[in-house]
Amino acid sequence: MSALRTMDQTQPPGSGATVAVPKSYQPEMDQLLLDGSPRTLEFPASAGAFGPGILSQILVPPTANRYILGGSCYLNFDLTTTVTVTNPTDFFMTYFTGGPTKSAAALIDRLQISAAGTTLVDMQNYAIWHNIMLAHASSQDYQQSAQVMENAFHSIDTAGLSVGSRTTTLTISLPLAVGLLNTVKAFPLWAFNGPLVINIYWSAFARAIGVTGVNTSGTAVTPAAFTGTYSGASLSLRCLCVDVDPEYILEQRRQMAGGKMLMFQYDQAMGLQTNAGSASINFGINTSSLLAVLGAQLMTSATAQIADAGSAGPGTGFTGSWGYGMNEANSIRVYRDGTQMTSFPLCQNQRDDAFPVLQQSLGVLFSTSNATLCRYVKPGANLAVNGDNYRLDTQSNGVTQKFNIAPIWSLGTSRNGSIFQPTACVWGVPARKCSDDNISNQGVYCQQLQLTVDSGQSQSGTHYIFYVFSSAVAIDAGGNCIVKR
Repeated sequence: MSALRTMDQTQPPGSGATVAVPKSYQPEMDQLLLDGSPRTLEFPASAGAFGPGILSQILVPPTANRYILGGSCYLNFDLTTTVTVTNPTDFFMTYFTGGPTKSAAALIDRLQISAAGTTLVDMQNYAIWHNIMLAHASSQDYQQSAQVMENAFHSIDTAGLSVGSRTTTLTISLPLAVGLLNTVKAFPLWAFNGPLVINIYWSAFARAIGVTGVNTSGTAVTPAAFTGTYSGASLSLRCLCVDVDPEYILEQRRQMAGGKMLMFQYDQAMGLQTNAGSASINFGINTSSLLAVLGAQLMTSATAQIADAGSAGPGTGFTGSWGYGMNEANSIRVYRDGTQMTSFPLCQNQRDDAFPVLQQSLGVLFSTSNATLCRYVKPGANLAVNGDNYRLDTQSNGVTQKFNIAPIWSLGTSRNGSIFQPTACVWGVPARKCSDDNISNQGVYCQQLQLTVDSGQSQSGTHYIFYVFSSAVAIDAGGNCIVKR
């Protein structure tokens, strides 16, 4: 049924009047969905077991008329951690490292996705990117979901007193933070001449699992040393797939046989890195639609496996927090082919002015759906008071189980934060020309990217930079494809 929008009403000669029909009087449009059969499917890895430094591969075979719905893909696996603490004097707790959210994403060092022999996604330092997205492109509500799925903001296990060794098994459902699998458009598995190949490079134990001493008195307890490992089992990819009407696929194949290319468009992020502190470095990126540039600094002290804070409060130590600190960076400037992307430097003289620009990079500034988990803490303030210490959830014996204090935002002396209150300071610069949904390439051409930082407190650390750009996969009638940046 077609909806009436206006109607002509006969009027005296010469009037030519047109009367608008209110929407409340207009009939509904009958929009018929394409016939399809949706099912949530599981695709097991070639080898279900994995461990530190191992490469796992998952193959998603092409099917005659199948799509993967965007936003439905996640890794499902069982994880066993074994930790032995030398001479335990009190409780000790294990946790995922990799970033301030303490997510199981710390287990993934690199993620590659390819099809028909062409690389579609290659994300190095995946855990860093996942933490940035979880901290600054989600909301307080999603924090609860992240705790359930990927054990974020939550300890792995706690052992007490004379217990020197502890083995724990968790079930992890880890959503993949890659644009290819999170678009509005469904991914056309049917169009390729080979499987979708997902390669997962697992992190070393030292980059994935940490330990801290905890107690009930508020005094920090630091274990002397510890050893351990992790192992995974039953690794698979789970996603919602839809098998559509074969006639629809045949029509598309007919057009492709006539010379047309099937296009699938998505946003992609790629990682770069340099030393923390003062820097001036150029990167060749060669993309026609740059959308945003983001960066975070992870100091060497923050990456220690043993954290130095107790359970009754956030503590004052920075060691082992895995927080992203600003490192007292001064005058961050990003240049696109020689043109500065902001007319002002970010964080000049350690001013706390980078946050609004970061939010613009991740979405519109005033958005209630695209938000951050960070809280503001006045520079130099008492972190235990300003960090909502009362939200620390404890067992009956007083030992903390959750990292449910949201990562803070401040440029003061907090730097990397502490184990129970890590910082998540990230800067970002937008490069979108528009935000129209009907325009594919919303960014700007960029061949050379330059980052300049005047100074920083320390060079001992890593500055991770990610640039986000528009990509498109063009698929021909033979199932071969090329990626356009």
